[in-house]
Amino acid sequence: MKRSELKFMTDWENRRKSGCLKYCLLDGSAFGLIMLLFVEVLTYFFVANYTFTWARLGFAFGVWVLGGITIYGPLMWLIHGYYYKKFSKKYALYAQEKK
Repeated sequence: MKRSELKFMTDWENRRKSGCLKYCLLDGSAFGLIMLLFVEVLTYFFVANYTFTWARLGFAFGVWVLGGITIYGPLMWLIHGYYYKKFSKKYALYAQEKK
């Protein structure tokens, strides 16, 4: 088993203890904020008629953060769960071969 897979498994076990809701709120909102900054900076530099308004920023904040919480968070929860199960099976087979 690779060291990175084992590290993922231990990290995911610790993060999974906090629950799906907390994971979605924290990781989803962090993803939404990062994407908000990334998209707004790109828009500022590459759109010729860009004008900054607080209303636009507030709307984008709501869209990105809510999208992160409702789409990104649950999707990543499922993906990480899938890989955890996959690596767990691999680790169980690896442990049996070592005996």
